[in-house]
Amino acid sequence: MRHKFVALIAIAALLSIITLQEGWYARVVNTGGRGLRMRVAPGLDRPSVKTIPEGAVVKILDGPVDNDGYIWYGVRDPVGDYGWVAGDWLEPVYILFLPLLASSRVGRVP
Repeated sequence: MRHKFVALIAIAALLSIITLQEGWYARVVNTGGRGLRMRVAPGLDRPSVKTIPEGAVVKILDGPVDNDGYIWYGVRDPVGDYGWVAGDWLEPVYILFLPLLASSRVGRVP
């Protein structure tokens, strides 16, 4: 069992260096509770549409676009709004591991 856990950590570390891709899901992280500004287009000078709360999961639909020192992604938020966010505050969500974790014996009642 320990080997599975170590393997999952190693895979997660490897995936953390991969650039987000269209069709992937990502979680808003490290905003200090302030949330992440969604803008009408990629760039700091573009108007903000709203703030996506920390912990929210978004779907990557466009990008990456390099502008103003950030890598920007076009995303759809949990309520269905579309806009652009800076990727520095996004962390990939690896949905493909859920079946593996669910099949493990950890936390399951026999």
